[in-house]
Amino acid sequence: MKKKNLISALFLLIGIVLISAPVMGAEPLTVKFGYTLGAVPADMTPILYAKPDILKHYGKAYTVELINFGGSSAMIAALAAKEIDMGYLAFASFASALIEAKLDVVAYADLQQDGVPGYFSHIFAALEDSGIKSIKDLKGKIVAVPQFGTGLDLGARVALKKEGLTPEKDVKMVEVSFGNIEPMLREKKIDVGPFVPTLWYVANSKGGLVPVFTQSTGVGKVQMLVHVARKDFLQKNKSVMSGFFEDYLIARRYILNPAHQEEVSEMTAKFLKRPVEQIKPWAFKKKDDFYRDRDGYIDIVTLQKNVDLLYEMGFIKSKLDVKQNIDLSYIQNAVKKVGKE
Repeated sequence: MKKKNLISALFLLIGIVLISAPVMGAEPLTVKFGYTLGAVPADMTPILYAKPDILKHYGKAYTVELINFGGSSAMIAALAAKEIDMGYLAFASFASALIEAKLDVVAYADLQQDGVPGYFSHIFAALEDSGIKSIKDLKGKIVAVPQFGTGLDLGARVALKKEGLTPEKDVKMVEVSFGNIEPMLREKKIDVGPFVPTLWYVANSKGGLVPVFTQSTGVGKVQMLVHVARKDFLQKNKSVMSGFFEDYLIARRYILNPAHQEEVSEMTAKFLKRPVEQIKPWAFKKKDDFYRDRDGYIDIVTLQKNVDLLYEMGFIKSKLDVKQNIDLSYIQNAVKKVGKE
C-alpha cells in the first residue's frame, strides 16, 4: 500500500473511532420527576435523592429535577405534555390517564399501599365534640375528599354505601386540599376529612379529633400509588435508565431499612424544613406509616381489583386490564444488579 493511501486509511479509521466513541464530558441526562410536596414522605420521591453519596450513577449518567404538583391528577397533563418524564399516579388517576387521556405511560414500581394489615390506612376524622362516632352518624353531614374521582373519594363513597348512606343525597361531598382539612374541621366548615400520616400526627397531637373510618373500611387493601414514566422517555434513554433504576432500588432499600429510620427522618425533616420531632415518631414505621414494597414490586392483583371497583362505581367508563401498562422488568433487572439482600 502506498504511503499516501496508508495515511488516508489511518485518518478514516480515526474518524470512525471518534464518531462511534461516547463524548467525553457529556452532560448527564436530566430526569424531570414529578412529586407532591404536601404528601412527602407518603410520596417518598424526593427522599430517594436526599443522600446522593449512596448512589452509583447519580451526577454521572443522570441527575433529577424535582417538580412539585398538587396531586397525581395534575401530573397527567404534565406527562402528556412531556413537561415531566416520571411521576406517580394514584390507582384512580392511573386508570383515568389510560382510559380517558390515552396516556402512553407505564407503571414501573409501587410507591405506597393502603390497608395492608399492620400498617397505616388514610384516616377520615371528625371533631371529638361533633357527636360523630361512626359512619351512620354522617347522615346530613359534610364529608371532604381531596379531589373527586380520586382513590380517597372512591373509598369514602364505598364506605358510606356499605352503611346505607347515599353520597350527595344523604351526605354532602366537597373537595378540600389536604392542607386545609384540619383548619376546616376545627372551624366546623366540614364534618369529616381524610388525613395522610404526616398531617394526622400533627393534628392528632393537638387533641380534639377522633377517627371515624379509614380508606380500608371502604375498599380494603389498595395499591394506592404507583411510580410511572413515559414509555418514549424510557425507550429513548435505555442505557441511562439501567443505572437510574439500579440507584432507585439502592435508595429505596436504604430508606425502608429500619436501621436507617432515624437518619431518614432527619433527611425528610430537612427537605420539608420542619422539626424532626414531627417526622421521627411515625415516618417509615410499621403501623404508623403506609406499606411500601422493599423492592418496589406492584401488587398487580390488588391494583386490578381497585380498578375494577372504579368501573363498578361509575368512576371510569370502561374496564381496564392493568397488566398492559405495568412493566416490572426495570425493577427486576435492578434486583439482579444489586442483589436480593
